[in-house]
Amino acid sequence: MSWLRSATLFRKIFLGFLLAIAAASVLHVAVTGLVVRLGLLDLSLEAKLRKELNREAPSLVALYEERGADALKDELGRLREERRLLFVILDDRGAPLAGMVPSRGERMMPDVRRHHGLSGPPRSSWMKDLPAATEPVVSPGGATYVVTLFALPGALPPKDGLYLSLVLYFAVLMAVGGAVSYFLARHICYPVEALSRASLALASGDLSVRAEREGPFGDDEIGQLARNFDSMADHVERNITGQSRLLGDISHELRSPLTRLNLSLELLRNRLPDDLDGLMDRIERESERMNRMIGDLLGLAREESRFGGERRESVSLRELLASVAKDGRFEALASGKDVVSGDVPDVAVSVDRGAMESALENIVRNGVRYTAPGTVVELRAEYEPEEELPLSIIAEDRGPGVAEENLEAIFRPFFREGEARDRDSGGVGLGLAIARRAVERHGGIVEAANRDGGGLSVRIRLPLGFG
Repeated sequence: MSWLRSATLFRKIFLGFLLAIAAASVLHVAVTGLVVRLGLLDLSLEAKLRKELNREAPSLVALYEERGADALKDELGRLREERRLLFVILDDRGAPLAGMVPSRGERMMPDVRRHHGLSGPPRSSWMKDLPAATEPVVSPGGATYVVTLFALPGALPPKDGLYLSLVLYFAVLMAVGGAVSYFLARHICYPVEALSRASLALASGDLSVRAEREGPFGDDEIGQLARNFDSMADHVERNITGQSRLLGDISHELRSPLTRLNLSLELLRNRLPDDLDGLMDRIERESERMNRMIGDLLGLAREESRFGGERRESVSLRELLASVAKDGRFEALASGKDVVSGDVPDVAVSVDRGAMESALENIVRNGVRYTAPGTVVELRAEYEPEEELPLSIIAEDRGPGVAEENLEAIFRPFFREGEARDRDSGGVGLGLAIARRAVERHGGIVEAANRDGGGLSVRIRLPLGFG
């Protein structure tokens, strides 16, 4: 039953309705067949003929007594032509009523007599296979007649039509039930699917999504759930937007006094004795570190405040990676390291260029920070069309790598694997967080793995729609 557990809600509801209707239909057909078999309900051809005879015969004999044989003959002819019912009426002496017998009446009389249990010649060949029923009828005048009804071809359903009728009945029930089940299941599942889409969009960072815009909701429990979801999304959006705005404002406010502090340091350096240069250098390094941290905070606040409203443009992937590698190399050469651009497929990608460049620069800068002196950080790309996220951008360094349990945590803001090492490198734990946020806004993921022989490999995976 694993397939049932993995089936969608729509399939479960649809199959549930359909099985319930099928079970009810089978039970109804079985009970009907059993009732017929037990004789509690007579659906046989003979029973139908007898019912028809009892309905028509009294009016026919009354017509004969009131208006005569000609009127009766006309009525019998009408019944034969319009309804394919052949009536033969005998008086109390066993003789057919004058004028009402069709032209072949003389030949069929032995058959009529046979139905009455009267002696006579054998039944004629053209009537011997016709279904028939005979009943005595007392007229309003008190006379007794014997009425026989023959069903001509086309008058009534075939004698063995019971099971065919049950099969058709079952087929019609299943067809109607299947259609009703489909629309009921569709009606129930559509708002659930809309709510699911809104939840996924919110989880991926689109704080502007609302369930009410994804689909129509009624006043039932699902509609109430959708409205609760929208209230929650409003609250989350206000909180996150407010926090991002506060973070950006604080960063801006910190930069102004920091700039004045650096200017004061330069002025003070010229007035202090040379033996205090070491202390001044330390103050400058800490000031620069604080300046970088503020820049990273501004970048993170900027990424957090972008909820899908970026403007994308078509960019050559090869040109994009070459530009990032060039800027990274400029910083790396100062510390005896290098950044190179490896194999890159010549494809155009549609991206928010500023956000993607920022993501790649942060990843490359992180690699430059930790790769060993004399080694290089390689930036390359791969295209694998069979993969769900076919485009990969890889940055690999030859640094100490990261503990396996921290490979995912390094993308969290302010995460530091080693306090002393990060302090020496000047990192504050925001660059990779900014990169992941930018990549996720493009529908991709970013992941890290340790390299054989030492070093870290950071891989950005992007969907096909990226290109």
